[in-house]
Amino acid sequence: MGHADMRRARTAPPALTRRSSGAPTGHQTEVPSSVHHTLQTPGEPLSRSARAFFEPRFGHDFGNVRVHHDAMAAQSARDVKAHAYAVGQHIAFDHGQYAPESHAGRELIAHELAHVVQQAPTLQRTPDDAAADDPLCATFDLDATRKEVEAQAKHFVDTDDLLPLVRSLKRFRRCATPEQQTQILDDLSQAIPSDKATEAWNSAGTAFGGYVGFYPGYAPDIKSHLGKLGTSESLSASTFELSREGRKHRSRAKASAAKELGDLGRTDIVYFRGHQYAQYRAPGLFANGDESRGFDLRYVEKVGGFSNVKLMISTSCATLCKEAIEVFSGLFPNAVILGYRKSAPIEGAAVRSDLTQRINALNRPLLIDEPVDVATIISIWKSVIESRHKGHTSPLPGYYQGSTVEYWDGSTWQSIPATDPANACRRKGDFSGQYPAPP
Repeated sequence: MGHADMRRARTAPPALTRRSSGAPTGHQTEVPSSVHHTLQTPGEPLSRSARAFFEPRFGHDFGNVRVHHDAMAAQSARDVKAHAYAVGQHIAFDHGQYAPESHAGRELIAHELAHVVQQAPTLQRTPDDAAADDPLCATFDLDATRKEVEAQAKHFVDTDDLLPLVRSLKRFRRCATPEQQTQILDDLSQAIPSDKATEAWNSAGTAFGGYVGFYPGYAPDIKSHLGKLGTSESLSASTFELSREGRKHRSRAKASAAKELGDLGRTDIVYFRGHQYAQYRAPGLFANGDESRGFDLRYVEKVGGFSNVKLMISTSCATLCKEAIEVFSGLFPNAVILGYRKSAPIEGAAVRSDLTQRINALNRPLLIDEPVDVATIISIWKSVIESRHKGHTSPLPGYYQGSTVEYWDGSTWQSIPATDPANACRRKGDFSGQYPAPP
């Protein structure tokens, strides 16, 4: 197999990098005239079925690829002693080598498509360079990851539960070479139905694929954000009608919370917005804009909390002050919490959209149980905060991690122990009578 680089073809003859069985790679030679003649022909587009197979695996549009596999192309491949070679968007094959229906044929096509992707003008680095710069990929173990995928494929066959398989594929999507990715997906398509293999593979390529989100039922826009980030499931909390009578609040909040124990036990990411009443002596109670419906996390009863939750996002007021943190960290002891110490902005929707866009701009799957990716999410949140709240001294947005709150004072980042009396929630009123805590 070979590689010809013709990005400077208009000003100089291209240098051809070729590889064939037993031949060394990287040898530069003059390009035979047969290559020039082949590239002057229109060729044919990659077949629809081949595009459907390869595009989701590479995350790349191959609509401009031109395939050459006629007699002239075969001669040019033999002239450079290669089964196939790629030049820009063109791929030429020796006789009988273009076989998208066979496993060996797909491997060869995958290799040449990798060259096409690498030569695309929008890429600054080759996939191998990108993986080498990714700290998560420094510890990527191909064999161990493959075994995990095989185990989770069997789990899916036995249980019809696809999420563990999606999670096991995320490292492949992030760190494996295109050829390795093609191989594992081909194997997976033989182990489980091909449509399910493709579904799992595509989901594994998104930021939050394989994870479950939890949001208040009054906020369908949060479901939309979770979907854009790729969560495999988004579970809606059962909200209840708010009442100013303390007794009614207790019974309604308790009944609503009891319904969500199972869903919270499956949740990885909790995402809330709306009013949050920590500044009114009711920390953990969230409500919609007109304060007609709410969900009260104080009434969720789980000894030891939900260790499965790794991330909580809230654009509500006072989610990082002392009394609120006591509620949230008690329920979600392993979660990093993104939020505000004091008043959240009126333009919370803009903050949420910015966060979604910046996470997706990474263009890679995230593993939220890996410290390096948790740090990445925090870094993105900080960048959103710095751009949205430059010079703003009142909101104090930030994040909670490891018993400490880091917050932005409008110009610099500060830190305070979460339980420090100086981090007590500001008192704006007292709703503890109408929205009481559990007895």
